[in-house]
Amino acid sequence: MNSFGKKLRELREEQNLTQPQLAKELGVSNAVISYWENDLNEPKASHIEKIANFFNVSTDYLIKPTETLEYIAVFPTAPNLSEIDQNLLTLFHSMTHAQQIRFLAYGEGITGITVSKIPKN
Repeated sequence: MNSFGKKLRELREEQNLTQPQLAKELGVSNAVISYWENDLNEPKASHIEKIANFFNVSTDYLIKPTETLEYIAVFPTAPNLSEIDQNLLTLFHSMTHAQQIRFLAYGEGITGITVSKIPKN
């Protein structure tokens, strides 16, 4: 069973963020992030929503101990894209940043085409 704090730490580390960086993004102090990650305190509902939006996860994932991680695809649809292009966008936007980097590297590897310089984070 994963606690809120453990989930928050995993999400933060997956995005290669420090506690101070996350604190700045959420408008809280570094100490608050530490308290949350160590399960010494729990955020208010408004902060849970902000955290979920920032990491693109559901609030249920954050607060329910047995909830599995599912990223929420949030992006505008483009009516001129084919169905397969939209499916690829849905998959890509549902990934974490680290997964997106691996996905791009894999695509470049199997096609032999370099699409762009892949950012580190």
